[in-house]
Amino acid sequence: QLPNPDLDPESGIGMDAGVELFALEGLHGGFRFFLNQVSDAIVENRVSEDPSQSQSVNAGETTTYGVEVEAGQLVNRYFQWFANYTYTNTDVENDIDPDQDGSDVPFVPGHMGNVGFTATFPFGLSISPYVHVVGTYYDSTSVSGRKEFGPYEVLSANLQQVVYETPGSSIRLNVDLYNLTDNRYEMPWQFQDPGFSMFGSLEVQF
Repeated sequence: QLPNPDLDPESGIGMDAGVELFALEGLHGGFRFFLNQVSDAIVENRVSEDPSQSQSVNAGETTTYGVEVEAGQLVNRYFQWFANYTYTNTDVENDIDPDQDGSDVPFVPGHMGNVGFTATFPFGLSISPYVHVVGTYYDSTSVSGRKEFGPYEVLSANLQQVVYETPGSSIRLNVDLYNLTDNRYEMPWQFQDPGFSMFGSLEVQF
């Protein structure tokens, strides 16, 4: 992370509006629109890949707008599903540097979403597989020097087993399984997703 003594403060305004809907049969949904405009926007740019260096710079004026949509349903006590999607459009306006004018805000995917479900069994086991989807994004506002990343999808799952439960206390075993397909996609700054991993925990409430 390189210093930038000439960095100016950013200022801007943002707004969003949304609605939530609840229907019969446990069905619910939501919609949100957002808009943000920032002057002297501070963004993180890749300076070099080897050695790995980055620097915060002022990128001129940025405009970001998009929509978020979500839906889910509690079908019955044993099954529920969910899905959500976010579309984001970013635009950088820089009259001083033509190489940045018309580019995108770094590290902001144009598309992102999740879809999954939870199945609950009578003996206290819950299984929640889900897919996380990320669209294309960039590591710099430089049109000529930026690097493209994505798109990629990651399949993961959460397992929870109720070991003991009373009205006032419970013991639950949680297991998170990340990246079940071992998708080792490239990430910024010479990083790579490590692939499949597992995390377990024991949750005690009283």
